Amino acid sequence: MPILAASVLVLVALGALLAPLLAREPLGAVDLSQTLVPPVWSSSGSWLHPLGTDQLGRDTLARLAYGGRVSLLVAVSSVFLASSIGTLVGLISGYFEGWIDVVAARIIEAQLSLPLILVALAIVIALGSSFQTVVLAIALSSWVPFARIVRSEVLVLKHHDFVDLAVVAGLGGPAIIRRHILPNVLPSVVVLASQNFGQAIIYEASLSYLSLGVQPPQVSWGFMIAQSRIYLASVPLLVLAPAVTLAVTALSANILCDLLRDRLDPTLTTLQ
Repeated sequence: MPILAASVLVLVALGALLAPLLAREPLGAVDLSQTLVPPVWSSSGSWLHPLGTDQLGRDTLARLAYGGRVSLLVAVSSVFLASSIGTLVGLISGYFEGWIDVVAARIIEAQLSLPLILVALAIVIALGSSFQTVVLAIALSSWVPFARIVRSEVLVLKHHDFVDLAVVAGLGGPAIIRRHILPNVLPSVVVLASQNFGQAIIYEASLSYLSLGVQPPQVSWGFMIAQSRIYLASVPLLVLAPAVTLAVTALSANILCDLLRDRLDPTLTTLQ
């Protein structure tokens, strides 16, 4: 299963990189003479459009590739930003404690009381729909788990002997955090980031389905599903192609996340 999941993600990534080569026309170009062309396995299908075309004559395979580019870029960018914010907050609040920890804890508790997708929706509605806004919205709605895990580990690590020796050696708080504590919490951050990767793909598709994600001529899988849902009964492939691609990509990311967790979690390694 990990090999199959990795193969799926590599295929999606290659499709995203090679999207301009798969597209015979510029992204967003409309050809009303080629509307709803069936896929290649149909009797009237053609290799010019292996998965057929949509209601505006746009190639489905090319749009899937461009949609994968948006989904992967949003997922990578938002997870990196969320992990950076959460790790920074967790390191500072866990090491220095005091009023900083109290303020951080109240902010975390307030955000935990709200559904993540609701926070993302509020941010996108307030700032407007764009690629940068979607990345920011997903990041600001998913940094809390990073902060909680990092803070809890820092509270334990700061009482270890190697930290006490660093204090005796005259190192300040920022230097101790950078040299001694951060390397020890990075494995947990990496595992949690991999867990959030598939979730970020789903969030981006949800926002795009509601027309709050990237805007035309850019395309994403969620936007493709929203545009084609009225053709579900007559041309189901228009909806199934992006929906299945989205589900399989998120599932593959979660499978690889489980493998990564097993490799990096010292508790599981000891038990095995």
